[in-house]
Amino acid sequence: MKRFKDWGLSSKILILFVGMAAAVLVGMVFYYLPSTTEALMKEKRQALSNTVDVAYTLIEDYAAKARSGAMSEEEAKKTAAEEVGTLRYDEKEYFWINDLVPIMIKHPMKPELDGQNLAGIKDVNNVYLFKEMAQVARNKGEGFVEYVWPKPGASEPQPKLSYVRLYKPWGWVVGSGLYIDDVRDQMNSMRLKILVPTIVLLAIIFTLVLLVVRSIVRPLRQAVDISERMSQGDLSMEVPPSNSDEAGLVLRSMNSMVDRLKQIVAEISQATENVTAGSEELASASMELSQGASTQASAVEEVSASMEEMTSSISQNASNAKTTDGIAVKASADTAQGGEAVRNTVSAMKEIAEKISIVEEIARQTNLLALNAAIEAARAGEHGKGFAVVAAEVRKLAERSGQAAAEISELSSDSMQVAEEAGGLLERIVPDINKTAELVQEIASASDDQNAGAEQVNTGIQDLNKVVQQNASASQEVASTAEELSGQAEQLQETLRFFRLDSATMSMLNRGKKAGARKPSVASPKALGAGKGAAASGKNPNPAGPAGSDSGAAGGGVDLTMDDEDFERF
Repeated sequence: MKRFKDWGLSSKILILFVGMAAAVLVGMVFYYLPSTTEALMKEKRQALSNTVDVAYTLIEDYAAKARSGAMSEEEAKKTAAEEVGTLRYDEKEYFWINDLVPIMIKHPMKPELDGQNLAGIKDVNNVYLFKEMAQVARNKGEGFVEYVWPKPGASEPQPKLSYVRLYKPWGWVVGSGLYIDDVRDQMNSMRLKILVPTIVLLAIIFTLVLLVVRSIVRPLRQAVDISERMSQGDLSMEVPPSNSDEAGLVLRSMNSMVDRLKQIVAEISQATENVTAGSEELASASMELSQGASTQASAVEEVSASMEEMTSSISQNASNAKTTDGIAVKASADTAQGGEAVRNTVSAMKEIAEKISIVEEIARQTNLLALNAAIEAARAGEHGKGFAVVAAEVRKLAERSGQAAAEISELSSDSMQVAEEAGGLLERIVPDINKTAELVQEIASASDDQNAGAEQVNTGIQDLNKVVQQNASASQEVASTAEELSGQAEQLQETLRFFRLDSATMSMLNRGKKAGARKPSVASPKALGAGKGAAASGKNPNPAGPAGSDSGAAGGGVDLTMDDEDFERF
């Protein structure tokens, strides 16, 4: 059964048909025809039995007459034997009478047998027919005996069937026989009439089944062949036309599937080409953007260090200005007290002179830092414009601080000279000292403003540094992802090369590749950087004029341009 399951569909159907045909023929040869033969023989036996009953009834009638005294028993036997010998049926068939010895009593066709012992008579097959007849009559009272016997007109003895019945009161065995070769001939004729048409019909049915099986199996085999070629990546086959039956529908479905698969492979191949090209351009742009972001990060770190230095100097300047303010206030109060306060004033003025020299030095350093910041801002171009404004303001404040310190120093010198010359000049010195205190307060206030602004700028630069660092890291990740995408696209292309397409699909695919070569290019890293800078500052990503373009190039793709209003908001 397992092997049968693995057979082909045509083999299964043909084997089943041959098996059924063989079963039909075997049934006819070994069941139907023997049953028919048996039925014919049964009719023969029944007819023969009925015929012998006629002769038996005649014997009984004469025996009854003998018993009634109408005639003697001998006369009755003689008359009965004569009457039985004259009986005929089918124009040529007859009856005979023998006893149980067996001795022939009456044989109408061979009178020479009358009175003869029949025990030694046998046929060509060594069947002692009369002995068997006597034996059947003795044991059963009646029965059939088969043997062969010469037949008129036949060259050889023919099979014959005899029926015998014992009339026990007289010990007579009456019988008659029929040749059964006609049954054999009839069955042979029937075999020809039945088997030949049956075989012809089965042959016709087999031919039709074979044609149907071929019409079913051929499309299925073609579908299997197409599936095997598809499993090997070959999509270049042409599916032949098919019928509209179920097998043909399977082949048509395979045709639709092959066409759709060709289209999908072509589309995937074209899309893979586009993805490969785009990923390569994206990887290149991402690398350039990463390099620009790294340059920006370095520049921002330098500016941040400079701002920290400047913030520290401004904080120290503010602290010194506050100290100077306290000293000036104290000096003004001491001057009003009198002569003793003059000496204290002289001492205080000396201290003021020293502090003023520190303030002058701080103002000079602040001016120098502001100049450096302006230079760095000029290097940054449009992106450093806001820092240039801040540096200019800081420089102005430093110049004012230096100017005020110079004035204070001059006033302090005059005050010291006046104090040393005479105490009477104290009234005139007090206003100067008060003026000095006011100037110192202005310096302290300006220093506080500078310190607050510098801290805000420093905080903003730190935040900007974080953003630039994040952009650099993100651009590197994008570049890595683009390279990985390019590798996967190439791997997908290598996988698609497993499929072999026909010439029409390859032509369509080549036209798609040529059209894909004219696709829009990927934005340059400068344009990408400008977009990010614009998003951060809220400005147009493409500022008008050459300055905007130059600043975008110099800044590595990030626009850091700020005007005064933007800087104040920042």
